[in-house]
Amino acid sequence: MTIQKTKAWRRLGIATLLIVVVWTVVLPRLAQLPVVDRRLRFLDEHNIDPAALFYTDLECMTDVENNIALKRAEHPSAFWPAATTRLND
Repeated sequence: MTIQKTKAWRRLGIATLLIVVVWTVVLPRLAQLPVVDRRLRFLDEHNIDPAALFYTDLECMTDVENNIALKRAEHPSAFWPAATTRLND
Protein backbone atom coordinates (compact mmCIF):
# COMPACT_ATOMS: atom_id res chain seq x y z
CA MET A 1 0.00 0.00 0.00
CA THR A 2 1.29 3.44 -0.83
CA ILE A 3 1.76 6.17 1.73
CA GLN A 4 -1.13 8.16 0.22
CA LYS A 5 -3.53 5.22 0.56
CA THR A 6 -2.38 4.64 4.13
CA LYS A 7 -3.02 8.31 4.97
CA ALA A 8 -6.43 8.17 3.27
CA TRP A 9 -7.44 5.08 5.27
CA ARG A 10 -6.17 6.71 8.47
CA ARG A 11 -8.23 9.84 7.77
CA LEU A 12 -11.29 7.71 7.05
CA GLY A 13 -10.77 5.82 10.31
CA ILE A 14 -10.38 9.04 12.30
CA ALA A 15 -13.49 10.55 10.69
CA THR A 16 -15.48 7.39 11.42
CA LEU A 17 -14.27 7.33 15.02
CA LEU A 18 -15.19 10.99 15.42
CA ILE A 19 -18.72 10.36 14.13
CA VAL A 20 -19.14 7.38 16.48
CA VAL A 21 -17.94 9.40 19.48
CA VAL A 22 -20.27 12.31 18.69
CA TRP A 23 -23.22 9.97 18.09
CA THR A 24 -22.70 7.77 21.16
CA VAL A 25 -21.20 10.19 23.70
CA VAL A 26 -21.73 13.85 22.85
CA LEU A 27 -25.35 13.78 21.62
CA PRO A 28 -26.68 11.70 24.57
CA ARG A 29 -24.99 14.11 27.00
CA LEU A 30 -26.49 17.10 25.20
CA ALA A 31 -29.92 15.51 25.54
CA GLN A 32 -29.46 15.56 29.31
CA LEU A 33 -29.00 19.35 29.44
CA PRO A 34 -32.04 20.99 31.05
CA VAL A 35 -32.86 23.19 28.05
CA VAL A 36 -32.69 20.28 25.60
CA ASP A 37 -34.57 17.97 27.96
CA ARG A 38 -37.39 20.54 28.29
CA ARG A 39 -37.62 20.82 24.52
CA LEU A 40 -37.70 17.05 24.05
CA ARG A 41 -40.44 16.71 26.68
CA PHE A 42 -42.45 19.52 25.02
CA LEU A 43 -42.24 17.75 21.67
CA ASP A 44 -43.30 14.44 23.24
CA GLU A 45 -46.20 16.01 25.16
CA HIS A 46 -47.54 17.65 21.98
CA ASN A 47 -46.99 14.57 19.80
CA ILE A 48 -44.65 16.50 17.53
CA ASP A 49 -42.30 14.36 15.49
CA PRO A 50 -39.11 16.41 14.97
CA ALA A 51 -38.18 14.05 12.13
CA ALA A 52 -41.27 14.95 10.10
CA LEU A 53 -40.33 16.22 6.67
CA PHE A 54 -43.33 18.53 6.33
CA TYR A 55 -45.62 20.18 8.85
CA THR A 56 -48.47 18.26 7.26
CA ASP A 57 -46.80 15.03 8.47
CA LEU A 58 -47.65 16.01 12.05
CA GLU A 59 -50.89 14.78 13.58
CA CYS A 60 -51.57 18.09 15.30
CA MET A 61 -51.67 19.88 11.94
CA THR A 62 -55.03 18.36 11.01
CA ASP A 63 -56.84 20.86 13.24
CA VAL A 64 -54.78 23.73 11.84
CA GLU A 65 -55.49 22.68 8.25
CA ASN A 66 -59.22 22.39 8.99
CA ASN A 67 -59.22 25.83 10.63
CA ILE A 68 -57.46 27.37 7.62
CA ALA A 69 -59.91 25.69 5.24
CA LEU A 70 -62.83 27.20 7.18
CA LYS A 71 -61.25 30.66 7.17
CA ARG A 72 -60.54 30.43 3.43
CA ALA A 73 -64.16 29.40 2.79
CA GLU A 74 -65.41 32.41 4.77
CA HIS A 75 -62.84 34.86 3.34
CA PRO A 76 -61.37 33.49 0.06
CA SER A 77 -58.87 36.33 -0.39
CA ALA A 78 -57.65 36.46 3.20
CA PHE A 79 -54.41 34.52 2.64
CA TRP A 80 -53.37 35.27 -0.95
CA PRO A 81 -54.79 36.75 -4.12
CA ALA A 82 -57.25 34.72 -6.12
CA ALA A 83 -55.78 32.57 -8.91
CA THR A 84 -57.21 34.88 -11.58
CA THR A 85 -55.35 37.93 -10.21
CA ARG A 86 -52.15 38.67 -12.11
CA LEU A 87 -49.45 40.46 -10.17
CA ASN A 88 -47.50 41.65 -13.23
CA ASP A 89 -50.32 43.69 -14.80
